[in-house]
Amino acid sequence: MTTIDLDAGVDAVDLRKIQVELARRSLADFARLVAPSSFIYGASHVAIFEFIERLIDGENGTFTKGQVNLAPRLGKSQIASVILPAYLIGRYPNRRIIALCNNLDLTRQFAEQLVALLQSEEFKEIFPWVEILDISANRINYRDRRQEKGEWGRYFVTSIKRATSGHGAHFLIVDDPLTEQDANSKQIKDGIWNKWTGGFTTRLDPQWNRVLLLGTRWARDDLFGRVIAQSFDDEASDMWEVFKVPIVVSKEEADKINAAALRDPIFKAELEEGRVKLLTPGGTCAPERFSMDFVEKKRAELPAEQYSALYLQSPTPETGSIYRTGMFVGLSKTMLAEARKKIHYRIMVCDLALKADERHDYSAALLIGVVPHTVRRGGTDYVQNSIIIERAWQARVEAADVVYEIKRLYVDWKPNQILIEDAASGIQAIQQLNRAGFPVIAFNPRRLPKGKSGKEERALLAAMMIAQSPIFYDEKDAEIVAARQQCMPAGTEIITVDGLRNIEDVQVGDLVLTHRGRWMPVTKTFRGESCELVTMKAKSLDAITLTPGHPVYGVNIGFNKAVNGGPDWIAARDVQPRPTRVRVIGDKTYTEAANKPHMGIILPTPTVTPGAVRSELDLTIFADWATVGGNRRSICRGDDTITTTHPSSHSIRRSVPLDYRFGRLMGLWLAEGSLSEGGDHIRWSFCAADEQHLVDEVRGTVRDYLVPEASLRVDSRSGSFVVSLNCGALGLHFKEFGRLQGDRRLPRWVWGAPQAFRDGLIDGYFEGDGHVDKKGYISAATISRNLAWGMRLLLLQKGETVTLSHRPAKESYTFPNGECATREAWEIVRYPCRTKNGTAIPLDDGSWVHSIGEVSKTTTTTPTAVYNIEVAEDHSYTTTGGCVHNCLEFPRSDHDDLVDCLTSVILYLRRGNEFDSSFDTMADGIETMRSIIDKDDEDEGWAPADRWSRDNWRGYGRMPGEAKSIADQHRAAREAATIDPFDAGFEYTD
Repeated sequence: MTTIDLDAGVDAVDLRKIQVELARRSLADFARLVAPSSFIYGASHVAIFEFIERLIDGENGTFTKGQVNLAPRLGKSQIASVILPAYLIGRYPNRRIIALCNNLDLTRQFAEQLVALLQSEEFKEIFPWVEILDISANRINYRDRRQEKGEWGRYFVTSIKRATSGHGAHFLIVDDPLTEQDANSKQIKDGIWNKWTGGFTTRLDPQWNRVLLLGTRWARDDLFGRVIAQSFDDEASDMWEVFKVPIVVSKEEADKINAAALRDPIFKAELEEGRVKLLTPGGTCAPERFSMDFVEKKRAELPAEQYSALYLQSPTPETGSIYRTGMFVGLSKTMLAEARKKIHYRIMVCDLALKADERHDYSAALLIGVVPHTVRRGGTDYVQNSIIIERAWQARVEAADVVYEIKRLYVDWKPNQILIEDAASGIQAIQQLNRAGFPVIAFNPRRLPKGKSGKEERALLAAMMIAQSPIFYDEKDAEIVAARQQCMPAGTEIITVDGLRNIEDVQVGDLVLTHRGRWMPVTKTFRGESCELVTMKAKSLDAITLTPGHPVYGVNIGFNKAVNGGPDWIAARDVQPRPTRVRVIGDKTYTEAANKPHMGIILPTPTVTPGAVRSELDLTIFADWATVGGNRRSICRGDDTITTTHPSSHSIRRSVPLDYRFGRLMGLWLAEGSLSEGGDHIRWSFCAADEQHLVDEVRGTVRDYLVPEASLRVDSRSGSFVVSLNCGALGLHFKEFGRLQGDRRLPRWVWGAPQAFRDGLIDGYFEGDGHVDKKGYISAATISRNLAWGMRLLLLQKGETVTLSHRPAKESYTFPNGECATREAWEIVRYPCRTKNGTAIPLDDGSWVHSIGEVSKTTTTTPTAVYNIEVAEDHSYTTTGGCVHNCLEFPRSDHDDLVDCLTSVILYLRRGNEFDSSFDTMADGIETMRSIIDKDDEDEGWAPADRWSRDNWRGYGRMPGEAKSIADQHRAAREAATIDPFDAGFEYTD
């Protein structure tokens, strides 16, 4: 191989030789040289190529299986079916490749492109030693010219639905294993999985092999998801490493991709030249290809589940929660009693909170009964099990008392085993219980893929295993199996992109403000009832009422209003208000807030993604020619204007720049404008005494920005100037801001407008309707609550301290010209020179913390109707009282610790093939349990040896039979008073 000094100047060597040599060494550089011009090369692609290069090298055998999940239209098929096979053929001309695709026609199409690349001059220049022996429709044979008698290689491509018999592989490449049409077909997904386990993976060379799955996720149980679940089940299988590229990247994902891209010297040089871009958190994964407008359109067009799978690479269950209530079946008292007679084995599984910084978490335990039954498959009977949740315990206990509670529960519940996760929170308990002689199993779910960890990932795996298998429980203890839906009563106002909306009126598809400052769509709505409610009131925010377990987005506030730590989710019942103190001055007693640590709730502000900012507004989408009797024939669209031949309508600009001046025009209209019912008369009203300059400003801006030949009429009426514009074509544009003062609001496109426009909107509004007091505070009042909150968010977004207060309606007043009644209004006060006051504290992300001053709890005998919504991705929404979670994905809900227990026991039993997840439907599983209950006890004849064997248990902890025997010995010893399970002072009663 030619040696090239890459540190030498460009003049020292031929540039082409450098490119060729780099292409031999690196997949990324090979792609740069041979990829078609239509292939867009960005940071994400560099990171993907680096990931694949690591897989090829194998990292000393520790990394042999990888999958890349990425959004559509990013060139994944070009990578997987053309560029990568050509590179492998060049680097390893004596090894064999099997490539799989979801469609036979596509396989042939990509095979033709691969052949064209292999026969190209570029490929021959890079890998001159590769000799193509013969080519067929789906097969290419090749060899290394440098070896006289070396083994020849073969590239074989076929559909994933076809067989690969007779073909071996060192490299197995799968390109998009599932299509959109097959995503909901269980039969096709099962067929692909059967071919994968029984065919494709058996083709791999036993000495040296690599497997790459590359494509878009369509479902949780697609091939990508199933191979991960299998690696979890099978201790002997290799681990999978996952590289995910969603269309919108988080900070962690952007940092990871950028770091990989910056390790590429050519990308780094192109970045300095401005030819490529780094990714930004909240931006797209390929800014050269996708704009945020495109993302927003896709989000609006697709169902939330489909968008999450396709574009975020995170398939979710349709209900939005991991464990669906439909997975659980309640048993009546009679049925439960009969079912308990069939229980062959009991496990007590614990989830413990022992760390000092987890003192607010729950410790929890479940008693699980294992019920055996027979399942016939392919003419053979297999013994499998269903499980019953018998008992549950959950409490906040001090770390020193956790082991005592486990011992107490063991004596009360009499399980055969105690299952505790062998992690930081359980190690101490496991050691103490083992020393005391208890049958403890230290369980460690270590078979998670690299890059995937945590309770949610384990729950997803467990949920996939029990997708068609019911879990039974005592129906009177419904809250054991699923957290009660946490909700809010009717009338709670939610901040949407179109203004305030009561929670009961929120619809699927509405965009709500999340804790991340994003406008995200509502995917589901819910209604329930509750007798317990918690009401809290933060300073300068509305009071909100929630069910006790509903989490709010808050932060701890220390002395002198200093924020301690980062934001977190806190259940409403656990919120601590600001303490008060009583002061006596003279003969008067005062109650005031104490300067002590307390909690504050966060009010987020809308963030503007740089890629989503629009620089101009297209007026053609607002032009309403029907209002003035126009029709399509009378419209002529020019380069700059839209003209109509109708005599009563003016020509208007095609588009208007969203700058400060146009923002002021719309701000003045929000303050002083009105629109006729027909939408053709647009007016601004100003005081004749001191607002002549505003009249001139409006007239000039209208002509420069909207209607070039506008005939604006200025009327003097009782001390005021009225500027009138007759232009029905613009009626819809102004109507978006509200026709009358009580209807005023901010259109959704304002949140994506440039800062200059928003500044102009604010300044125009406050100059038209504002007042400056002696302290320099600026205030304005409006009878539109939507406008008041919109202006408040705009000011907070700008970083200004602002308050909003309610002014109730007063009694009617009688004037010489008649009676006038004042209406309720909302006053906005700006504090331009202050960054914080007693009202709110700014955070670095632009959100504001409001001190919680009051918290009260109520319990009623009559249930109150409550509502909740599910929000895509961020799983949160903002009320006029602060930000809250949507609960469905809340990581620490009321019963999350019990759910963790359930997850652990399912994965534990699954490892020993002791949990049945093979029912065709949920109904089949329920019917199986009913048939078991109906059988007589003596018909079963179960014995531990029938099921618990070393072969199927595979060494995970003690065998259940052994543990059962040990537990029985302990129980007998306790009854004989030879062992005290509590080490002192506790009397055991059976």
